[in-house]
Amino acid sequence: MFLDAATVFRDVPVDEALAVWRVLHGPDAKFLLENLERRNLLHYEKLLRVHDVLAALGKGILRDSSSPYCGSRAWVEDGSVTGIQKGHDVQLAGLSGLSGPPPLQLAALRRLLYLDLKSTALPESIGQLATLQLLDLSNCTWLAALPESIGQLAALQLLDLSKCDDLAALPETFGQLASLETLDLSKYSSLAALPESFGQLAALETLNLSKCSSLTALPESFGRLATLSVLILSECSSLTSLPESFGQMAALTKLDLHNRGSLTALSESFGLLAALQVLNLNECSNLKLPESFGQLAALKVLDLLNCSRFNKLPEPFGQSTKLLLLDFSGCRSLRALPESFGQLTALKELILRGCFILRALPESFGQLAALTKLSLRSCSSLVGLPESFGQLTSLKELDLSGCSSLRVLPESFGQQTALRELYLYDCGTLPVLPKTFGQLAALQVLKLGLCATLKALPESFGQMAALTELDLSRTQA
Repeated sequence: MFLDAATVFRDVPVDEALAVWRVLHGPDAKFLLENLERRNLLHYEKLLRVHDVLAALGKGILRDSSSPYCGSRAWVEDGSVTGIQKGHDVQLAGLSGLSGPPPLQLAALRRLLYLDLKSTALPESIGQLATLQLLDLSNCTWLAALPESIGQLAALQLLDLSKCDDLAALPETFGQLASLETLDLSKYSSLAALPESFGQLAALETLNLSKCSSLTALPESFGRLATLSVLILSECSSLTSLPESFGQMAALTKLDLHNRGSLTALSESFGLLAALQVLNLNECSNLKLPESFGQLAALKVLDLLNCSRFNKLPEPFGQSTKLLLLDFSGCRSLRALPESFGQLTALKELILRGCFILRALPESFGQLAALTKLSLRSCSSLVGLPESFGQLTSLKELDLSGCSSLRVLPESFGQQTALRELYLYDCGTLPVLPKTFGQLAALQVLKLGLCATLKALPESFGQMAALTELDLSRTQA
């Protein structure tokens, strides 16, 4: 790894180098990198840095004909390829920055594992690299087509085609990349469609299609990606729907559909994604959720931030019993939560900030036994809380600031024995606090500023021995 850092990956983003090393060295790659830093052979923050003296040492080892590493790395220095002593020994080639085709006989590179051709020309004979595991073609803005022979790269595990703006399409042979595990097509703005053979990528685990602004649809074969675990489709601004086969991806654990309004529906098969744990639907403002959504039994994190026209959750939503984090911030059309909501017994954090027309919470809300953080900030139509609210005995932080229509807190409110922080700032129509308020024995922070109609505090108020911060500014209390 030191020889890689001194040549091929010198001054390269550390995340980029680690992605390669994880393929070549397995899960211990980060530990090995940290060990090199502890020994002062390199250092890194965003970029990998190697001192000039140490870099020269590494290059000398690779040029020394008596060294077992001689010729194993090729890199660009002063505009030309260096480090090649015996071409067939090259294992890693970082050739970014060459102005023309690399001066290598690809057929002779029988041990090549990694090839970086960023900003250079793609050789027609690329398919001859039978041992190639990693290929970086990112930012090849001149690249108009991939040769059909690319499907012959039987050992290829990682392919980066990000920012290839002029690449019109992927060849039909693309589906022959049987070992491909990681594919980055992000910011590939001219990509309008994926080949039907795409579903044949039987080993694919991570796929990044973010900011593919011309992508209008996914092929029906997409659901055959049986090993796909991470899928990023954020800001695919022309993508309006997903194929019916989408629910067949049984290994999918993380899905990012941050979309800014173009996505209007999820297929009914969506609920079949039995392994899905993290789902980002941020800014999918026109989206409706299918009834099958409640079948996502493994779902832990759901982000619906700024889905401004989203107005309803399906009634079976409560079946997603493993949910830990749920963010509805900015869902300003959300009118109500289903009665099944109380079944989310693992939920720890719920954010309903800015749900302007939400008037009430279901009576089942008190069943959220694991809830520790709840934000109802700026829910300006909320008039009250259910009597069951006091059953939230794990709740530590509650934000009701800006709930300008809130008129009453339930008598059960004092039962929240774990509550430490309570924000009631600018609750201008709240005239009184419940008599049980003083039972909030763990409360440390209480903000009541701008509660203009609050005229008095309950007799029990002085019992809150843990209270360290109190704001009563601009109240009548």
